[in-house]
Amino acid sequence: MKTDKLAKLKPLPNGNYPALQYARASLARSIITDRYERGWSQAELARRAGIQPAVLNRIEKARVSADVATVEKIEKALGEGRNQRVQM
Repeated sequence: MKTDKLAKLKPLPNGNYPALQYARASLARSIITDRYERGWSQAELARRAGIQPAVLNRIEKARVSADVATVEKIEKALGEGRNQRVQM
């Protein structure tokens, strides 16, 4: 898996982590993990979710904050693929 943005985050001087970056990285990690478990490419997940592949790419790289509607589309697509996980 590519470098994990959560692992790169450093705490602020007060000991807290930057909330926005942490939320983006957490969402990205979750989506990537679920997508890998199903054996899907970014293009396949984007197609199933009805979003542009470039949008999914930016979300997975934690470059943007996804709106609720987009996250719901992704979650719905991943939920529908639960029975299609790659067997290892």
